[in-house]
Amino acid sequence: MRFFNFKKELLTFKDEPLSPLSILLLVILDIFLLFAILDGIRNEERKSPSPYTYFPQNCSKHFNYPQADYNDFSNLYTYGETAPICRELGTKISLVTNDKQFMDNKEILNKLERQKIQNKNKTQTIQNSYNTRLFEKIADESDGLQIYKAKLAYEALVQEAKDIDDQIAALPSVTTYGGYKEYESFVNYNRQKFLDQYVSYEFWQPFYRFARLLTFVVPLFLIALFFYARTKKEIVRIITAHIMLLLFLPTIWNILYLIYHILPKTLLANIVAFFVSIGLMAVFNYIVIGIVVLAFGASIYYIQKKVAARKVVKNRINIKNIIADSKCSMCYVKVDYTKNHCPNCGFKLHRECPHCHEQTIRGLPFCSECGGAIESV
Repeated sequence: MRFFNFKKELLTFKDEPLSPLSILLLVILDIFLLFAILDGIRNEERKSPSPYTYFPQNCSKHFNYPQADYNDFSNLYTYGETAPICRELGTKISLVTNDKQFMDNKEILNKLERQKIQNKNKTQTIQNSYNTRLFEKIADESDGLQIYKAKLAYEALVQEAKDIDDQIAALPSVTTYGGYKEYESFVNYNRQKFLDQYVSYEFWQPFYRFARLLTFVVPLFLIALFFYARTKKEIVRIITAHIMLLLFLPTIWNILYLIYHILPKTLLANIVAFFVSIGLMAVFNYIVIGIVVLAFGASIYYIQKKVAARKVVKNRINIKNIIADSKCSMCYVKVDYTKNHCPNCGFKLHRECPHCHEQTIRGLPFCSECGGAIESV
């Protein structure tokens, strides 16, 4: 059936190999299609956000323990879809942040913190200037008036910084505002619920993401398969074959990741924990090195075996063509195959069949007398 020529049709047109220019254009098309497919997959996968997005850090820290700092009580800024429990936390935080006194004091705090940054920058400038002028005085024995002025300016900035810290310390505690008790109770009551939801989502999220991938890949794959199976136009079959291959690659990658997520990831964590517990991490490292070496060695062996098998098949085809032209398969000179040896190189033209023990042409895979297969060609 034509459908099973998929592999062959990737780089052939009317049973002929594509020209270098056609291959180049096809590679450019593949790159464009791959980026378009990956972009479409990413857009779908965003609908199943990562655990760090679904449970953002500025939500997680509140469930570690109730916060009591002004800067921790800004509204929860999130990107994309977030967990319902985090959105509910945001409503509890807003009970504090919407308090008029809180907003006024938060504005004062922001102003004082800006002043503190400016004070720190000025202090650093004075310190650098102080050191430079001190070295100049030692070297040149110049007037110390500039150093004295720098000293006064530095002391004034130090006092200013202390005043700013005192004003910040004098602000009412966040725990005194209305709504804080309700926020605190919500956090303490739902802490375990949050942790359970986070662990569950962290495990299942790769499956949600894979389902999103399938919603993009499967319809496009079926469309390409429809045109590939129905059309007789070679160029359409080539392009649709490439589209199906490009869709297949990210799908297989995600399947392998799911397998790793379910089995090896957990298994590896348990193995590492075991070797750590017995104090033999070096043994674990040796095992990992051994596995990697074996994997690469097996891959190299498999590739070379395939190359060698292709070479044997190619040689057999060449030998058949040479014998069909009545040439010696060793030196390629015209010979008479009714004779036993090549008159040019002395190569024995016949061998004994292991099945019927009659003489048959050497180099052909089957006996010319009984038709039995001859393994050693």
